[in-house]
Amino acid sequence: IDGKGPSTLPDIFAKMGIAVLKSKPLRMFANYIAYHNKSLATTDAMNIGRLHCLLDSWDSSSVKFLQSGGFSVSQKVPLVKQPTLVLWGLQDEILPCNASADRFQRE
Repeated sequence: IDGKGPSTLPDIFAKMGIAVLKSKPLRMFANYIAYHNKSLATTDAMNIGRLHCLLDSWDSSSVKFLQSGGFSVSQKVPLVKQPTLVLWGLQDEILPCNASADRFQRE
């Protein structure tokens, strides 16, 4: 689940990628795979799910995040010493729990 975006990605390509990320077709696809009950993946749900993309600072912040390399959290999981409840949808199609959940439980 770690993100490692290319830190040397030129601005023009990063901006193009960010434009794709906030596009309605991609957001509708993400909306569709986010729901086990596909009838909930409506245009209204997609519009609500993409509101943050319409903020003035979203494009520039997202470009900076993409060029930074993104989050890398899996190495930090073993550092969590407190009992932790992780809720993960069994039918999650975005981040399938079968591989990552087993790994997190072991670590």
